[in-house]
Amino acid sequence: MPNPVEAPATPAPEPAPEGRLGPIGRARASLTAIETLLRLREDQTTPTEEDLSALRHWPGWGPLAPALAGDREGTWAEIGEELQRLLSPREYRQAEQGTSTAYYTPDRIAEACWTALQDLGFRGGRVLEPGCGAGTFINHTPDRMPVEWYGVERDPTTAGIAALLHPNAKIINARLQDAGLQTNSVDAVLGNVPYGNFQVHDKTAPKAVTDSIHNYFIWRSVQALRPGGVAILLTSRYTMDSADDTARRAIAKHADLLGAVRLPNGALAEGGTGVLADILIVRRRDTDGPLDDSWMKVSEVPEVPGQSVNNYFLEHPENVLGTFEEGRAARYGHTLAVKAPEGQDLAVALGRAFDGITAAARSEGRDWRVAVGAQPFTEDTLPFPVREDGRKEGSFHLVDGKPHEVIDGELVAVARAGKELPKLIALRDATLKLIEAETDHDTPDVQLDPLRAEVNRLYDAYVRAHGPINRFTLAEGAVDEETGEKAVSRRYPRLGGFRRDPDFVSVLALEDFDDETQKADKAPLLLRRVNRRIERPMSAETPEEALSLCLNFKNKVDVPTIAQLLGIEEDQVPGALGDLVFPDPDSGELLTRGAYLSGPVVDKLERAEFLLSQGRDDLQRHVDALREVQPEPLPPEDIKAKLGAPWIPVEDVTAFAEEMLGVRVDIIHVAKTATWNVDMPMTIPEAATSEWGTSRVNAFELLDLALNGQAPKVYDTFHTPDGGSRRVRNDKETMLAESKMTALMRRFASWVWEDPDRADRLAADYNRIFNSTILPKHDGSHLTVDGMDPEFKPYEHQWDFVQRVLSADEGSLCPYPVGAGKTATMFMTAVKLKQLGLVNKPMIVVPNHLLEQISRDGKKLFPNAKILMAGKKDLADARSRMLFAARFILGV
Repeated sequence: MPNPVEAPATPAPEPAPEGRLGPIGRARASLTAIETLLRLREDQTTPTEEDLSALRHWPGWGPLAPALAGDREGTWAEIGEELQRLLSPREYRQAEQGTSTAYYTPDRIAEACWTALQDLGFRGGRVLEPGCGAGTFINHTPDRMPVEWYGVERDPTTAGIAALLHPNAKIINARLQDAGLQTNSVDAVLGNVPYGNFQVHDKTAPKAVTDSIHNYFIWRSVQALRPGGVAILLTSRYTMDSADDTARRAIAKHADLLGAVRLPNGALAEGGTGVLADILIVRRRDTDGPLDDSWMKVSEVPEVPGQSVNNYFLEHPENVLGTFEEGRAARYGHTLAVKAPEGQDLAVALGRAFDGITAAARSEGRDWRVAVGAQPFTEDTLPFPVREDGRKEGSFHLVDGKPHEVIDGELVAVARAGKELPKLIALRDATLKLIEAETDHDTPDVQLDPLRAEVNRLYDAYVRAHGPINRFTLAEGAVDEETGEKAVSRRYPRLGGFRRDPDFVSVLALEDFDDETQKADKAPLLLRRVNRRIERPMSAETPEEALSLCLNFKNKVDVPTIAQLLGIEEDQVPGALGDLVFPDPDSGELLTRGAYLSGPVVDKLERAEFLLSQGRDDLQRHVDALREVQPEPLPPEDIKAKLGAPWIPVEDVTAFAEEMLGVRVDIIHVAKTATWNVDMPMTIPEAATSEWGTSRVNAFELLDLALNGQAPKVYDTFHTPDGGSRRVRNDKETMLAESKMTALMRRFASWVWEDPDRADRLAADYNRIFNSTILPKHDGSHLTVDGMDPEFKPYEHQWDFVQRVLSADEGSLCPYPVGAGKTATMFMTAVKLKQLGLVNKPMIVVPNHLLEQISRDGKKLFPNAKILMAGKKDLADARSRMLFAARFILGV
């Protein structure tokens, strides 16, 4: 269970400072909070109660907006100068931007949202606050509720304050698109999203939601929710009231609207800013079904001609906390407003609206319901009991001559078993008995003959009656629109249901089946012994032989093993192996020559040279050998410099932009998510819309797109007769923007190398990152794999692939073409990994249509291998997948 967030030393809410102070007082309280943050950062000390009290008075940048304005004067000018002294230029610019997108959340609204979330059934879990500010919603976490908090805040000042106020919460200082949020990762979302008609650059999000930051935040929050989770978010009225419903549809694709509340004007004005806002309650969809389009359309407000509102509010007037009237906005002129009734208590009115929404959601079965995370299977937590007689779940058996299946640990008679199933059960039992006997290497061949004869007898009888086990028919499907030809699929016989038997693969592998001719020959197991002991040599004639044997059985240079093979003392092994191995300069572990002289050889050489200079004379041969394998450095003319290349520092990209455009440019690069952000200055220079950009897509936007590997697209928006709008691509403007981007990228590619010092530095960086490694040459000629059909002789490249995987830290792709032996190579690798103890349950991923064929071929190559095949029915529903996972994990 997540750790609960501890309440602050002085629990909030304390009397809100904005209720006691005027605009100047609120601004000075904000200044004090900034000074406290900077002092704590510099001193690296834990905040005192006095510090925490000062930090709690931070409402965001809203109260400081007049001090950040260009026309400030008087006291506001003094406060602005103090801000410039305290903040770095970048922090100051982010503060300027913050006044237009960040809105304060009053305590009473945060409390009401928490109450609504609890009324929907939330009792604890992982909660996200996007655009968390100083953590208003975190601060109002109900006492003793186990919550694991995640807050995302772009502004570094506000994020720093939030982290100090809430040390048990994980506060991420990043843009939301750069925060690395995982899909289906949180149980609930609470927050007040940034408002504004600002585009967001996120290539993973649909265009419909990236045109405005508030819609993007809602969409991204919904993506983070687990199915059945709930988000309660404050947002701009334009999420609901926009005539263009594409953003709402993009959100509704993943979440249902439980309800919405339209707040009155001034509800958020306590933080120094004002806006007409809504609170949306959405639930992540956990079932398929038609989208809820009840909140897609807008209509004219009867009381305010010329102004539109979402139909939801016309149909639910009880959720509008006031009356509609005409208002005025400085930038937009006439607009829609909501006037609160005289004397209305906002908390009471909001609570009443929330009560109606949550009650309806509960009655419809749409309350908060997030499935408990999967727990690892043990024998005590299996979804079925394990039988003492060893019969596996899902397996078939003959009881008094009648087929039965093990279901939930019980033997259940099979209805309408048919004639095939009893024969296949008998054939499987005989096959497993033969394999078990062959696996005992002390069993002489003469004792295997009658067992093999019985399997042959049962197999021959089955084939005479029903045909090959691997038979199939071809069925034509619908015509493919691209090829104009009918799709063809294979249809396999039911075999009486035997395909779902855990040991079905053992029976499949009794045939060498030709898919083209539908002819089957008997597999080697029916003709001869395929399980023979591989004799392990107890001694070696040469150090080379000893090393090969050791690598085969240990997958490393094991000194005791080599000493035993050569009949020498362990301290004599390094000398005996000579240049076949190199001791690791730091750990002393013996590494093969190929392993040491590959990989990051530049770093290895620097380390060896440093230690040699410190008196480690034994490393001279390391240095000499490493110098022989150093890659040739690439000169600048052979290196392509591209905008967005991660090896080019952001400072160089910034210098390029400033030189081309003649103004200060602020660029942020988040290496972890490979994203770039170019901040737009307040004044756009002429060069940005003429020489290096267009009037529709300026150079700053083009630079941002180029850095993020995206292409410019220009659209024109047209109003439709029904009050909506549609976007049409402007090909002429798009092509013009593309040509300007191409010119910008070409100029950058040449500009990078024009300054000699910069060219030398970047070339050195490039070579360090991309040209300092030597790929190892994997040689698997020393390998053997126990249990493999002795008649099978692998090719050299197959052994080399096995060695490649043995040398890696994770799985690998087998990219061989048709006919190169991929199936055998994959099974050789999987079995060898298991024999060496490097993995417990190796898995092989194959195309659906080759599932049975590859499983069959693997079983023929390794008759004693336990191969569990995930058939279509094993993955059909949640229970089937759970049962298969349990069988796979525990082998039952």
